[in-house]
Amino acid sequence: REEAEDAFNRAVASNQVSQRFAWFRSLLAGGRFYLEHGHLDMARLRLEAAERKAKALQTSFYARKASNLLSRLARLEERSESVGAAESRPTNNRVAAISELAEDLGRGLDPTSLMDTTLDACLKVVGADRAMVVLKDATSGALRTGMARSREGGSAASQHINRGVVQRAIGNNEPFFGTDAAADKPIKKRQSVFDLDVRSVVCVPLYHQETGSVGALYLDRRGIGNAVSEADRRFLIALAGLLSVGVVQDRMRSLLKERSLYREHLESGTKGLGGLVGASRAMQAVYRLIERAANTNLTVLIQGETGTGKELAARAVHDNSVVKDRMFLSQNCGALSGELLHSELFGHKKGSFTGAMSDRAGLFGTAHGGTVFLDEVADASHEVQASLLRVLQSGEVRRLGESVPRKVNVRVIAATNADLEEAVSAGAFRKDLYYRLLVLPIKMPALRDRMDDIPLLAEHLMRNAAREAGKAVAGFTEGAVKALMNYGWPGNVRQLDNEIRRAVALVENGGVLDVELLSERLRHEADGDDGTAGTLRVFLQSVEKRYLSQILDKNNGNITRTASELGVTRSGLYKKLERHGLRDAC
Repeated sequence: REEAEDAFNRAVASNQVSQRFAWFRSLLAGGRFYLEHGHLDMARLRLEAAERKAKALQTSFYARKASNLLSRLARLEERSESVGAAESRPTNNRVAAISELAEDLGRGLDPTSLMDTTLDACLKVVGADRAMVVLKDATSGALRTGMARSREGGSAASQHINRGVVQRAIGNNEPFFGTDAAADKPIKKRQSVFDLDVRSVVCVPLYHQETGSVGALYLDRRGIGNAVSEADRRFLIALAGLLSVGVVQDRMRSLLKERSLYREHLESGTKGLGGLVGASRAMQAVYRLIERAANTNLTVLIQGETGTGKELAARAVHDNSVVKDRMFLSQNCGALSGELLHSELFGHKKGSFTGAMSDRAGLFGTAHGGTVFLDEVADASHEVQASLLRVLQSGEVRRLGESVPRKVNVRVIAATNADLEEAVSAGAFRKDLYYRLLVLPIKMPALRDRMDDIPLLAEHLMRNAAREAGKAVAGFTEGAVKALMNYGWPGNVRQLDNEIRRAVALVENGGVLDVELLSERLRHEADGDDGTAGTLRVFLQSVEKRYLSQILDKNNGNITRTASELGVTRSGLYKKLERHGLRDAC
């Protein structure tokens, strides 16, 4: 008190225009001292003097400071008028608030309504100045403001909260009750503690036994003498418990709805698009191109990495076209040598080469009126490329051993995982054939570019594998799905299919596919290199892996170009690829 009086005397002594800032600071310091120590009359005398002087001299900064302190003083006077502020609050108010929230929960109201009821109870029953619900993202773990309220109204309460306290409460799964923020070292360093005169901070985690932490209930009070009572502590813990149930129920409803939509898309998508599965934007773009291609008889070139479903896309084009009842024949151009591939595609005459024991029509002759799919067309020899060009230009094929061409009416769909432009530049692929094929191109996205499709794909592939194995499989655990989504899949959908077939083979009949049934590589990705998820090291490794995959894909797996673009040696790049399980991608 002596310090406050001394401050006031200094203020009086410096009451001159040239020293007006010292005057304001001294008055505010004295007023704040009396305010915090409960001498409300003395506080009002100092603060009103500071406000009058600031307004007279048009010093808005100090006028605003004095006004804020006077507002807190008014609230403190209002509270002091009610006898025994904290403990004397009627117990019925707490019971009524709990009952209201429980009724809302029973009616299945959305989290917004539940949060509104909860924050209203924090302000009215507990007497908080600010209250908010912080929610934890189910996938990333990031914290966001679900709803915020303040006694003054509006949503400005979300600003300047102590996130360290929130993270501490959520991380330890224990309520935090700070009764004197100005004396708590981790808290008092926050600018908001000084600016808002925060005296007590409360943070109760929203925790559910099945899903763990889903967020926190945060509130604070200003001014001296506003510690949270024991009754209010129990009340807030009960509120947080009910709210956490509502948040988890809503997330489960959303998950069930999402799975239902996935199944609907799965049933319709598989039936109409030859087995292609995916709801991502990338796949939606592919579906639109397939539908357009199916309505024409133009040549289609499907490009994409190995295992992305190029043949499924080709079948989808055929199955949705006007010739869907005609033949669809396919041939991998890299599986046979030049002469054998030529015979397989265009046919031969008996005796045209050793082993030609009879006439052969070839795929183009057999599929007359239908579709021929040429996979890995970049691997075809120059002789076969010349014959393909003749088919596309004139609709004619010439069998080995014959000099007279035959007319064919065949729709050609070609596919490759190579960069045909680069092959043309290198002289490995005919430029005229390239432009004949590149009439209607379709780019199949890599699985890492449509990670949101993995749950849907996994369920589809699991059903197929279970049906073939004659097993009943209940589905995936949450941990298994996370492991699948954390992996980079250099082998794309084909690698995912092999992984799930392996897991289905190992699971017991009627069992659930868990992380332990996945391969070691996927379990390693799920755990992180050092066995702890969410660390900076794991995050940086994940970013590096994704970037490596993108550059590899851009360079079509070419190690030399990729190493040059990344600024590393070939051996250094090989080590990185080995560490991230990407050797199969090059």
